[in-house]
Amino acid sequence: YDPATNRASAVQLSVLLDITLRDRATGKVLFSRERMEHRERYEISIDPVSYLDESDAALARLSRDVARTVVSAVLEGF
Repeated sequence: YDPATNRASAVQLSVLLDITLRDRATGKVLFSRERMEHRERYEISIDPVSYLDESDAALARLSRDVARTVVSAVLEGF
């Protein structure tokens, strides 16, 4: 927060996941993880003239981090 302009100077994206991997034939739970939380923070310009939208890049980083963590967790469970 920038008190001089009353604008936010950072944004935080948060994702909270409940993941369940089931065997389609039997319905048996193969993997389950509740409340898997990931966050990605990025800075934003307080000057509207020089503002550069970083939300897409931050969302891409968050998505890669979530995917990597989910794949690792599932593979470690077997």
